[in-house]
Amino acid sequence: MITKHITAMEDLYEKASRDRAKNKIERIKGLFTHLLIFITVNLLTLIAKLIGFGLHPSAWNNCLKGTLIVGSISLLTNVAYVYGPVILKKKGWEERKMQELVSKELNKNSTNRK
Repeated sequence: MITKHITAMEDLYEKASRDRAKNKIERIKGLFTHLLIFITVNLLTLIAKLIGFGLHPSAWNNCLKGTLIVGSISLLTNVAYVYGPVILKKKGWEERKMQELVSKELNKNSTNRK
């Protein structure tokens, strides 16, 4: 009876792990799709700027700048959504950062004394 419960718990744990992995893969695929769309839109905007289509060149410059800025912000937000939790959850990052800051402070103090 207990082994049935243990087996059921192991199956649930395995299913949850697969679900998390599948979710992560979907987010990464979404990020690459977003990157492809970003590159395509900016290339098409650049081509349209070069061709002109009857608009003043400064209008196309503003359009190109706008798509680059807005698209970059959006893409960076997507990257933070996909990879941000991984960076923050790394074990010991606080301790490493603390050691880095302390060593910088010690180096700064030792150079000021000389």
